[in-house]
Amino acid sequence: MKKTEFREIYDQYHSLVTKIAYDVIEDFQLAQDITQDVFVSLYLNRNSIDMQRVKGWLITCTTRKAIDYRRKTYYEWEVVGKEDITYLGSDTISAECEVLKREILSQILAELYQKNRQWFYIIMKIDIEGEKPEAVANEMGITLNNLRVRHHRAKKWLSHRYTEK
Repeated sequence: MKKTEFREIYDQYHSLVTKIAYDVIEDFQLAQDITQDVFVSLYLNRNSIDMQRVKGWLITCTTRKAIDYRRKTYYEWEVVGKEDITYLGSDTISAECEVLKREILSQILAELYQKNRQWFYIIMKIDIEGEKPEAVANEMGITLNNLRVRHHRAKKWLSHRYTEK
């Protein structure tokens, strides 16, 4: 792997790795440390990693390192006042699935945003944030029936776009 290839991989996946670590640890500085560890591991193991599958490797490595950090006893002492720390346990597969689900959802929402910003706003407000349709209609300055039609069209487009044919 050349220095430029490593830099491209770093630039492309740095934010994803940091977000995954933060989602597990819930501490930004520690998530940055984990990100650094992951990319050091990538560099040290660059000859044994299939670069076609580097994204999956980064997700797996980050999840495991973050869980390991969380398990360590020194982390409990550093997070003073956080008594509700929940451990993910050894089930890294479910943690990886959650990360992939979030990534897929964000890709779907980004595509909806590109297609129609009002549909994106309506789906975000009603389906994701759980706001009442009446409040969203008032906020948008449209009638409730008009909102329902737009919501239906957005869901229909999503269904058509993401169902197998």
